[in-house]
Order: sequence, then structure tokens, then C-alpha cells
Amino acid sequence: MCGKGYFMKKTILVTGGAGFIGTHTCVELLNAGEEIVVFDNFANSKMSAVENVKKITGKDFPFYEADMLDRDAMEKIFSENKIDAVIHFAGLKAVGESVAKPLEYYSNNLVSTMALVRVMGAHGVKKIIFSSSATVYSGDNEMPLRETSRTGNCTNPYGWTKYMTEQILSGMANADRDWSICLLRYFNPIGAHKSGLIGDVVGIDASESKLWGEENLKRELDPKQAGGSMYEMASYPLLPILKLLGTDYEDITMYSRLNDNGVDVYTRGTMRFKNSIASFQLGLGVKTEGNLVISGTKGYVYVPSPWWKTDYFELRYEDQNQNKKFFYKWDEPGLRYELQEFVSCILNNRNSPRL
Repeated sequence: MCGKGYFMKKTILVTGGAGFIGTHTCVELLNAGEEIVVFDNFANSKMSAVENVKKITGKDFPFYEADMLDRDAMEKIFSENKIDAVIHFAGLKAVGESVAKPLEYYSNNLVSTMALVRVMGAHGVKKIIFSSSATVYSGDNEMPLRETSRTGNCTNPYGWTKYMTEQILSGMANADRDWSICLLRYFNPIGAHKSGLIGDVVGIDASESKLWGEENLKRELDPKQAGGSMYEMASYPLLPILKLLGTDYEDITMYSRLNDNGVDVYTRGTMRFKNSIASFQLGLGVKTEGNLVISGTKGYVYVPSPWWKTDYFELRYEDQNQNKKFFYKWDEPGLRYELQEFVSCILNNRNSPRL
């Protein structure tokens, strides 16, 4: 929900501007003709991401390595630049980590935002877009979620910091009508800028298989329990395909090999999108490679088997001297977080473990 009086052709401060969403936003702002000032403390990013923004857009802009809890640093940013509005991305962001370190999340995300808006107010800057999250919505809402769906009843400290920050900013707007505040709620973002290191994604190939022997696959192969390779395993290869290419596929074709009980023990499928093609294969009692390959016009991403558990992936090019290997640790257990790590590593050129 947005307030009044948003900006045109003005100078926008982007907090957390070296992060995944921050860099993409900076590119779009610069391409739209806006002036930007960026700061980041590099807690989860690198200076190379900022340099990539300048390289992509061909434009320069002021950058500060700073922390919002450093009042002097924040004062310096606002004193040296005529800021008209702020887009606020900075903050800790891992759901699982917030459960393990709740005090760190409440302290950082809440206190730093309050410090930011205090400095903004002191300099007469009262326009802000806050990067919130869909985690503020209550779990008992009807789906799909709408802007008017119930909030609160969050399930983790990260979600509560977003919810409480929304309450703080809403209270400020109600108390002082000069404040113009937008609360931007969204789910996990993923994707790459069109200038990405592997170019346009034109194909994805993913597979999974279990070669355990029929005695260990009784449930999966039991037609009475709705077993089969598609039912049991399709979510794994389909997730990267749908996450990276979207759900608007034009056609899907599948072929299955059935056992004597009519259960599909091996399935191969092809999905055709507007500008790309994806394939997947699944096997129960059948062994496939189990890797993930994302093909692009400049190179490709190779994730070794088993790709849904691995802790590294490779960027491969025609010139093998340009190949890069990325190591990472997940913020959360689960494929969607692994996919976010793929994109984050590539965008920030991070090729060492994140501890």
C-alpha cells in the first residue's frame, strides 16, 4: 500500500543497494533516468555487485560502505547528498537464522530502521518505500493472498520484524501526514538481469532417481498408495523449471514406462515455453545422472548430482579458462533457498563459502 506524492526524476537513496533485489532496483532506477545514492555494509554482498550495476547501466553514482546503526555515517550520507526519497532494502533476511538468532534480528532490523527514519526526518526526507515481506500475512488466510488479507500471527522472528516495522511506519504516517510511505510485500524473488553471466536462459534439464531396489520402494511402487515416479518425485525437477522460467508454459509432453502394476517407474517430460525448453526425467528403481543444467546463450550452469543436496555449482563457458565454481551454504533447507543462492552467488560474484 502506497502513500501520496511519489517521486519523478529525483535522487533516491537505496539502502542495501548491493544485495540481490537492491542491485536490480538500482539498474531499473538508473535506466529510468533517476539519480541514486547507494549504501550497504556488505554483510551479505560484495562491492563487485555495485560495480556490475555501473557496468550494466554505464552510469556512476555515490556509494557508501556504511551501517544504519552508525549515526555519524548516516548523517554524512544525508549531508553530502540531496536525498528526496528512500527505498529501504537493508536488513537481515534468513527465516531459519532468525529462529536461531532472534535477538540479532530484532535488534538489527528494527533498531536500524528506526535510526534510518530518524535521520530522514531530521533532514526533511519523508518519502520511503519499505521492503517488507509476504511473511507478515497470517497463515490462516484464504488463498490467494491479497493486499487486504490479515497480517500478524507470524511464524518466525524475521516475519515479526517485518510486521513490526510496518506498524512503526504506519504509526508515523498516521501521526505526521507529511510522511509518504509504501509497504512493499512480496514472496521470494528470483531471477537474473538480462545481462547475466550465462546470457538468456534457453533450456533447463533436471532429473532425479532412486535406485534402492523394489523391497525398499514398496510404497512408491504401490498403485493403491498413488505411487509412481511423477507422484513421488516430480516436485524436485519441476521446481527449478517453474521458478526460473515461470508457469506460463505453452505445451507439455510426457512419456512413461509402466511396470506390471501400471505404475510409472520412469518418466521423461518436455515443457515448451515462449523462448526456452525444459526437460525432466524421473526414475524409481532406475538410475539417471541426477544433475541440473541451466543452458544460456553465453554459457551454462552445471550442478552435480545430487543437485538438490550439493553445496556448489559451476558456471561453464566455451573458453574453459573462464569457468567458475561457486560454493555456498543455504540460509534454509529447501530447494527454493538453493535456487536463490545460485542467483545470489552469480550476481555478487561470490565464489567462496558464506559462513
